[in-house]
Amino acid sequence: MQKPCFSRTLCRRCYFIFGRSNHKNVYPSTLLLGGADNRLFNSNESHPCTPKSLIQHWTAILKSKFVPDYEHDVKAIVLHALKRTASDHILDEGIHNRNVSLHEKYEQLISVDLISEINNLCNKRANRMPLQYLIGEWDFRDLTLNMAPPVFIPRPETEVLVDKIKDYQLTNMNNDNMSFLEIGCGSGAISLSLLREFPKAFAVAIDSSNEAVKLTIENCKRYHCDDRLRVYQHRLGTTYPEFLLSLPKCDFIVSNPPYIFTGDMDKLQPEISRYEDHSALDGGIDGLDVIKRIIHLAKFVLKPSGMIWFETDSKHPEMIKNLLENQPKMNVKYITSFTDFNERPRFVQLCYKP
Repeated sequence: MQKPCFSRTLCRRCYFIFGRSNHKNVYPSTLLLGGADNRLFNSNESHPCTPKSLIQHWTAILKSKFVPDYEHDVKAIVLHALKRTASDHILDEGIHNRNVSLHEKYEQLISVDLISEINNLCNKRANRMPLQYLIGEWDFRDLTLNMAPPVFIPRPETEVLVDKIKDYQLTNMNNDNMSFLEIGCGSGAISLSLLREFPKAFAVAIDSSNEAVKLTIENCKRYHCDDRLRVYQHRLGTTYPEFLLSLPKCDFIVSNPPYIFTGDMDKLQPEISRYEDHSALDGGIDGLDVIKRIIHLAKFVLKPSGMIWFETDSKHPEMIKNLLENQPKMNVKYITSFTDFNERPRFVQLCYKP
């Protein structure tokens, strides 16, 4: 069960302003905490109220609540508020007459309104709302994508999948007219990354969630890929809609599908279990429900020798290999698997061989 990981390192927006945190990325899987600490930072307190003092205050609260990545997340929230705030929230008259860096804002007195905004966001984080939803965006490869609940948040490990596809296409294929289908597009992270790597490529993306479809379209427009990506709302089942069957055959399918075993769903972190769409996570009893449907879809949408790329649970590569060996009439062959940052087999490459 690998979906819970959100961040492998400090997000780069915090690193350049605050430097690297010494806090280790630890996710207590057995601790389900309730509401946040009721103590909010009060601008009427005797000591000066600066972003720096707010960070110290909320870092202590989130640490006491065992919130993962508490130091990094508080800094990210404060930085987000400072970047979007007008200068009249900084209570230093000299600041209005010159350009001020974010680092200088970090030391300045701030308004009650800005204190309230930061308190509100940090209180939500103490209640385990994911940072990505709080600040409304997140980085994936060279993209900064809009984020909104309950759409699945892209994890750093998925960047490995994109890199593997890119390397394979550059090494083995003519990419002038490349086309692909993404199943379960979420925020559009995978499709948009590949379209930016291959400027002549065209893609279709589907997701069962209306919120995910809207967010993918939003991010698509943000990166000016809307002329090369069509997005549809559809829940993949045993029958396929006309728009899929009428598409020209594509070069590959890519999917980071729901693959968590149903029996593991109650072990998820509060950030996931309370806020993310469970339909983007729960893969059925063996975690393979959607993966099997995608394999069955291959003959309808793939060119001969077209590839299927999956992100999976570390138990799945061997299970998928056995499934395909026992069902040769599907004409899908297991090619190989790849490991993630922690050397766990997490990505699978298959080939449609009619």
